[in-house]
Amino acid sequence: MREAFRAFYTPSDEEFEQIWSKGVLVLDTNTLLNFFRYTSKTRDEFLSVLRQFKDALWIPYQVGLEFQRRRLGVIHETSIAFDKINQSIEKAKNEVTKTLNGYKHHPSINRAELLNDLDELFTSFSEKLSTKKLEHEENITHGTVVEQTFQQITELFSGRVGPGFDDEFIKQIHAEGKERYAKEIPPGFQDAGKSEENRYGDLLIWKEMLLAGSERKRPMIFVTDDAKNDWWWIEHGKTLGPRVELVDEYWNAAEQRIHFYEPLKFLQFAKERAQLPISAASLEEVGEVSSSSGRIKRVLEDRLEKLNIERDRTVSRLERRQSNYGDPDIRHDLIQSLEMLDRELSNAQERSEIINRQITSYEENRDGYSNAFERDAAIYQAKELFAERSALEEHQNRLKQQREQRRLELQDTFGGNDRIVSAYKRQLDELTSEIDEVRLALEEIYE
Repeated sequence: MREAFRAFYTPSDEEFEQIWSKGVLVLDTNTLLNFFRYTSKTRDEFLSVLRQFKDALWIPYQVGLEFQRRRLGVIHETSIAFDKINQSIEKAKNEVTKTLNGYKHHPSINRAELLNDLDELFTSFSEKLSTKKLEHEENITHGTVVEQTFQQITELFSGRVGPGFDDEFIKQIHAEGKERYAKEIPPGFQDAGKSEENRYGDLLIWKEMLLAGSERKRPMIFVTDDAKNDWWWIEHGKTLGPRVELVDEYWNAAEQRIHFYEPLKFLQFAKERAQLPISAASLEEVGEVSSSSGRIKRVLEDRLEKLNIERDRTVSRLERRQSNYGDPDIRHDLIQSLEMLDRELSNAQERSEIINRQITSYEENRDGYSNAFERDAAIYQAKELFAERSALEEHQNRLKQQREQRRLELQDTFGGNDRIVSAYKRQLDELTSEIDEVRLALEEIYE
């Protein structure tokens, strides 16, 4: 039974021994990027664990590429956290002030005294936060910590990056991915709503893992901070292990087991197996970094599901209301055309946001490069980014014009001045806009 349905069983003690003693150790992109989110102590302890397993380390080319593309954005996120906290402070202060102002004539509340204490409290907090921000920028963002982290990861994976695939084979994987995603074959089908550029990243990673497995005929450990159910087997909210289909697919390629770990579980097993000195504080931090992202993902995914349901209901109501207006086939084609334009415009806008962040990162760091090679490479990349942004702006303008034309044509099929139709359309526009915002937020997390 176990041999026929091995993917449904937790690896046996013997299989675990094989996996840990002979397995290839693979980290996903987010696990690597998290090193820029950890404190120095946690980062150093985690890296020391990986050095103990250095002979087993390997990453697909796609993981390395995503890491290089996204690391500056992650570093920037750690800096803007101070601004977000400061905005929250201002909001809280204004709320308390507003509440106090509502009790101008209260017999037991000295409003002026409390407002003065409030101002001192928030001023003190803001000053401390500004000091912390300055220290962060000096020591982390513009200091040696980020560069040290980058260099350590670079050295750790020197000679341990897969070769990747050529453009023609990548096109084939994209075509295969389209069919797999339609059937919800893992991994990556949860990324079907992403832009074309980012839609098949997980599948490219998986394909290279399969190739490595088939060539090496070794077990594999995959450490991933991705909690989506297109990697994990999840039942009633409980994660049971890797997706059954993935375990079977890897076995068919390598005739060996593959096993998944979240970063915290990996560290716990590594600590126990190799008797490594990993502090409880570091384990807690690794778990917190992973779980905070997981909570945000779950909230956004739940919101997206509800929005899509409401959008479908609104479309149905709209179509029922307008069943007597115009040619339904023409209306259907126009709706599909409008949805396609909306998706294309959303993808273009998402790409513009990414480019703008990359340009901002370049402008903030252009005077901080340590050598001429890095500076010249950054200048060349910036020129490419500016050119792409200009082309995208023109493309978006064309899409907006086409969308407005389709919208007017669609309005004509809906019978003109029907107030209920107009209300449904406004609701549909609002839902579509919010769906796009949630998708963009999810994409930024999952990238």
